[in-house]
Amino acid sequence: MTNKKSSFLIKFIILSTLVLAFILVLLGIIFNNYSSSKDNKDLINTVQQLEISDEKINSVFQNSFNFINYDPSVQAIKKMQENFKKLKTFG
Repeated sequence: MTNKKSSFLIKFIILSTLVLAFILVLLGIIFNNYSSSKDNKDLINTVQQLEISDEKINSVFQNSFNFINYDPSVQAIKKMQENFKKLKTFG
C-alpha cells in the first residue's frame, strides 16, 4: 500500500514540476514577444519621424535658400540627428 502511495506521490510531483516549468517557459515567450513588439513600435515611429524630417528638409531645399527657410531646416536636421541616435540604440 505505501509503495503505491509513494509511487503516485512521486509521479504527481514530477508531473507538477513539468507543468510548472512549461508554464514558466510559456510566460517567458509571451513577455519576450511583448517587449520586442514594443521595441518594434518605437523603431517604426522613429523611422516615420525620419521620413517626415527628410520631407521637410527636401521641401526647404526645393525653395530658394534664404533666411526664412533656414530655421526650419536646422530644426529638421536636429530632429533627424536625434532620430539617428535613437536608431543606434536599437542596434
